[in-house]
Amino acid sequence: MESLIFRRDEEPKDEPKTGSIKNVFSHVRKNMIPLSSFFNESDKSKMAKKLFDRDVNQFNLFISELDKKKTWHEAYQYMDLELKKRNRDILSDEAKNLTDRVYQVFYPDDISIDL
Repeated sequence: MESLIFRRDEEPKDEPKTGSIKNVFSHVRKNMIPLSSFFNESDKSKMAKKLFDRDVNQFNLFISELDKKKTWHEAYQYMDLELKKRNRDILSDEAKNLTDRVYQVFYPDDISIDL
């Protein structure tokens, strides 16, 4: 019978220097446009309704805290924690839309969203 051997001590030889998952999470925000400008009033209302129990003020506080995050990893962790705390499905359309818009702040050249 053959056995599987896992080589955990070896470093991957062909790991890319750029574009790896390490670089994605540690990417520092260069675009200093306020995050709130990525949402129109209709979007704010819809997301507040679906993700924040119709409380636009809580949504605005969330966005202002999120705006302080320096890396994509910090921002993503904060969003994930907040949505889990509120028992929201992170795969819902509203949660995906929120994540996409925040991602656009950190990676403006990667995606485009019609605002």
